Amino acid sequence: MTSPAARVARSLLVAIVLLAAAMPAAGQTSPPDATSTAAQDDPNAPPHVEISVDVKPTRVEVADRQIRQQEQQRLLGVFPNFRVSYDPNAVPLDTRQKFHLSWKTIADPVAFAGTGVIAGIQYARNDFSGFGGGADGYAKRYAALYATRVTSTMISNVALPALFKQDPRYFYKGSGSTRSRIGYAISRAVVRKGDNGRWQPDYSRVLGHLASGAISNLYYPPEDRRGIGLTVTNTAIGLGGAAIGNLMQEFLYARFTTHARRAREPRD
Repeated sequence: MTSPAARVARSLLVAIVLLAAAMPAAGQTSPPDATSTAAQDDPNAPPHVEISVDVKPTRVEVADRQIRQQEQQRLLGVFPNFRVSYDPNAVPLDTRQKFHLSWKTIADPVAFAGTGVIAGIQYARNDFSGFGGGADGYAKRYAALYATRVTSTMISNVALPALFKQDPRYFYKGSGSTRSRIGYAISRAVVRKGDNGRWQPDYSRVLGHLASGAISNLYYPPEDRRGIGLTVTNTAIGLGGAAIGNLMQEFLYARFTTHARRAREPRD
């Protein structure tokens, strides 16, 4: 028989072995997170909230993106066709954007070359004979022609549109009957979209042609200045030219303008 002392000793040995086996497992147990425990215990702690922000581009940013698209539009891949929008719902432009788009048009290398060709024709026909002949006469015709183009563009497409809050672009229609498109294109010579999205009389174009014509009298030869009558006549010719240009935009240019097809694609 086992004595009581032996039984006690054996019980102590078993207890020591079990305690030694339990100590490593207890050491591997990570302590509770003090912060989470405190948050759970504190009834006044704020709830955990996740916030997601949906950032949308501003109107100016959208217009800048549309302008960059328009600046890729070239007729036959060469001639700038920047001032036509193939998006009927294009965002209105602010004054800086109106200036930028107009300046890109008149400062394009093709614009300088085109002015040179027209000045050469004037020189060959001896138009504005007061400028004289030779290289000096050609240079004067070139300078006067380009100055007229700059003043007309800046007044009609920047200064007055900023004042009257009008959009200087032609908005391509591209749908409807041929008759409706012809009427639309011709009428856009004297009607312009406002920055509010409504169509209104094109004060900017009409007054711009009158103003630039009056200014041109300051640098053309005296014998070629024919007063207000010529200015009004040239304004009427300018409006007729705008109507013809709009017809070309509506029925011809879109077919041969780079990036025009992509601009006309519907957007989500």
